[in-house]
Amino acid sequence: MTTYTDITETSEEIYIPSNDCISFYEFFSELFIPENRIELPLKGFHRTICDTLEQAYLGQLPKGIQYVVVNMPPRTGKTKILEALYCWGLAYFPDSMMIHTSYSGDLAEQSLAYVARTLREPWFRSLYGDLLDGQRADRLITRFNGMAFAEGASGSLTGKGAGLKRVAGGVIGIDDPAKPDEALSKVESGKVRQWVETTLKSRRNSDEYCPIILNAQRLSPDDLCGYLLKNYPDQCLLLKFPALVNDESIIPETISTETLLGLKKTRIGRYVLASQYQQEPIALGGNLIQIESLRKHDGKLYNWDDKILTCDTAIKKGQGNDYYVIQCWAKFNQKAYLLDQVRGKWTLPEFVRVAAVFYKKHCQEQAEFPVSRFIIEEAGSGPGIMQALGELGIPTEGITRVKDKGSRINDVLPFVDSGMVFIPKEEDAPWIPEFLMELSAFTQDDTHEHDDQVDAFSDGISQLLGSGLSILDVL
Repeated sequence: MTTYTDITETSEEIYIPSNDCISFYEFFSELFIPENRIELPLKGFHRTICDTLEQAYLGQLPKGIQYVVVNMPPRTGKTKILEALYCWGLAYFPDSMMIHTSYSGDLAEQSLAYVARTLREPWFRSLYGDLLDGQRADRLITRFNGMAFAEGASGSLTGKGAGLKRVAGGVIGIDDPAKPDEALSKVESGKVRQWVETTLKSRRNSDEYCPIILNAQRLSPDDLCGYLLKNYPDQCLLLKFPALVNDESIIPETISTETLLGLKKTRIGRYVLASQYQQEPIALGGNLIQIESLRKHDGKLYNWDDKILTCDTAIKKGQGNDYYVIQCWAKFNQKAYLLDQVRGKWTLPEFVRVAAVFYKKHCQEQAEFPVSRFIIEEAGSGPGIMQALGELGIPTEGITRVKDKGSRINDVLPFVDSGMVFIPKEEDAPWIPEFLMELSAFTQDDTHEHDDQVDAFSDGISQLLGSGLSILDVL
């Protein structure tokens, strides 16, 4: 087994372990878990996480990646993986600098105490020597001037730092930065985001060589995971592991399939299942649209009674504005089928080009069933879009929305609840998960973040099936 004295120092002061340095997953699964008598059933996703975190520690991730976001269900080893990573890192790079944080200072200090206790264990000392030189509640120090600090989210980090100006110099670990019962508080979520931006990130001795690892269960669409993924998409590497896959629990020893499926029976349960277990957070104030009532179609082509395009337009291009959305809908046997969608943030000329391509696609794929109408709201940028498309020979039809968004959705909910609305399967349409998330998060009081897909959704159903449902329609 490699010790610090076996590590070769290069001219750039980057420490490279010799070939017998075991991987982080081997350390975690063969030493840390059994030697510390931790009851954790290891699954394939544990290896994926460990291998990725090892690459992050050793500077082997794709260039530009600064954040590793790991979303996994509760009670599956989030905290232990981070604690093990610190132990592994200090075992082979004992001058490393770490910061560990959680939603409370007490929890962060408990993790640091566990790391220190592991470093003092006979099995660890027999393999890696006596590394620990000093310990306080919020920090530990190695004999090689390595340090690990603990702090709660929003706490002071004065005098604490992480990483070195080289690879394998340390990491910042964030373990569940928010309490589940505070997840819906915009104030608390804002505090955590501000603390990360203004305090935690500045504690890196090198943003190039010190990755930030966020291990967390999802709690809400705007939690810290969502914030980083939305605002730093090119700097984030996401590992997401839902508890239910094909309606089977991936962790039956911890939570059974029956328990997980049972969560679907209540509104709160659906929120908990989607967010904390499936890592697809929805707003608790949502669920106005019961997405489980949407039926899946097989993608086959029917003798459509009608086929239309619906559109929701943005005002201008920019990160803070809504998206442009176009959906293709068809009607068959008094049922509405969502066939396709395109969504993005474009300038108006860009959108016109996208719309023309989308229109031609759905006219040419089924020449016998061309698009009969391209529905566009006669407000905002709508008239300009209609004129530009008309000049390209694409017929449009303007509509005036006289009801608010919530009322328009309420008008079409009977069709959804009666199983008269079909959507593609996820394997046939990669945009479906995000589409369903927006539908799930839609609120009556307009507190949701986006509703561009919802607008086109309600337009498609109402245009094909009408704005009301009779008992004859249901029969």
